[in-house]
Amino acid sequence: MGHRWHTGILISCIAAAAVIQAIDQALAQSTHFAVKLPGWGWLNYLPLAFLLLAGVLWIALILRPKSPPQAQTAKNLELVKPTQPPSRLKIISAHYGVEGISYPEVTRYLLERLHGNAFAEPIVADLFHGFDPVSGNPHKLLKVRYSFDGKEATITRPEYAMLILPEDTFLKDQVEQCQRERKLNENQLNAELWRAQEARKQCEAERREALGQVDDLKQRLAMFSPLQIEALIVRKRLIEFLEELGPEPTCDTSDCLNDPTMNARKVSQWHREFNEFQTRFTALYAVRFRQSVVELYHRFALAGVRDTRFAALSDKAESVRNVHELTEMLWRIAGEINSSYEESRTMLGRTTQTTPRTPSDT
Repeated sequence: MGHRWHTGILISCIAAAAVIQAIDQALAQSTHFAVKLPGWGWLNYLPLAFLLLAGVLWIALILRPKSPPQAQTAKNLELVKPTQPPSRLKIISAHYGVEGISYPEVTRYLLERLHGNAFAEPIVADLFHGFDPVSGNPHKLLKVRYSFDGKEATITRPEYAMLILPEDTFLKDQVEQCQRERKLNENQLNAELWRAQEARKQCEAERREALGQVDDLKQRLAMFSPLQIEALIVRKRLIEFLEELGPEPTCDTSDCLNDPTMNARKVSQWHREFNEFQTRFTALYAVRFRQSVVELYHRFALAGVRDTRFAALSDKAESVRNVHELTEMLWRIAGEINSSYEESRTMLGRTTQTTPRTPSDT
């Protein structure tokens, strides 16, 4: 509007100067008007005045700052911004600090940063305009009670964490599940650790008990001489040998007394099985026991115990019955051996070794 006003005045001034100039020339050519109006000479200066005014307006029009058309349009039309719909996110209350020490309300600081339907800000001092309720304490928490679409919830975040509202329900469920699994794993680990400690205690108790039994066994074994112990060990090995062999094959012909052919067949089969059993028995006894049993017989003789039957069986045990008899003899002879006699024999051997040798000995 101002631009048009300046342009109109400028054109009017130029037009007025031209009209006055034309009138002045017309009056100057007319002698009648020049005689009657001798004082109208000042009209010669009016066009110049109008032209000067037009030049000043033109310069002012050039130097004047132009207003933006959008601002001018907005100013003329007086536009009004539309009102935004209310936020779906509502912050009800917020507390920041350490509960039990200093836990003031900081709701107004969060409301200043709330724009739209979401909130995402780091929990730092700038969020509260530099306010720090417990300066230097690393355990500060921000607890926010909010509602989204009418559903209330509460969230707690530590200092320097990211506060995001509303929470993602899926991520929240995942976090809660991870926390439950972590707690379960901790409980299982603690239970296994407790069981391991209890097992260790039980092992220690069993170890102490075993050591006590070993000490008791050593005390009991101290009552026996080495020869007695060896005799009992050989006896135990013979009993295990008989259990490994199993019973001797037998021949039952009671069900075929009226059938000589069947009877002869059974007897023949029994002979074959018995011979195989006897061959295996004799070979295993000769390899495993003959030498140790013969050695025991000679050591028994040195200990003052002589048994002709044991002498016969020690060199050649021909049946399982002989081995059973050997085990009974070993048990009996081990009880007859006197450990004091062993000691006296040892001392006698030492005395014999110190006796000077005669020329006849050489």
